[in-house]
Amino acid sequence: PISKKTRAAVMAKTSGRCVYCGVPLTTKRDQPNSYHADHLLSVRDGATDDPALLVPACGDCNQKKGAKTLAEFIATRGQP
Repeated sequence: PISKKTRAAVMAKTSGRCVYCGVPLTTKRDQPNSYHADHLLSVRDGATDDPALLVPACGDCNQKKGAKTLAEFIATRGQP
């Protein structure tokens, strides 16, 4: 798991908003806008929990992005 210190640093990058859709994030679990620390690169591609490689995302965007690269996710946003 990602440390509380790292999670706080990542959340501060966008003043508590999802980097992808801009929704205000909550730290309450199991909410549509709950905070996820998203890896810009897929963990399967060697991403680490380095704060420079993490961005704050809502649960919906994080799940939609999945293992896609940032470029792949942006290219497919809005498509079913």
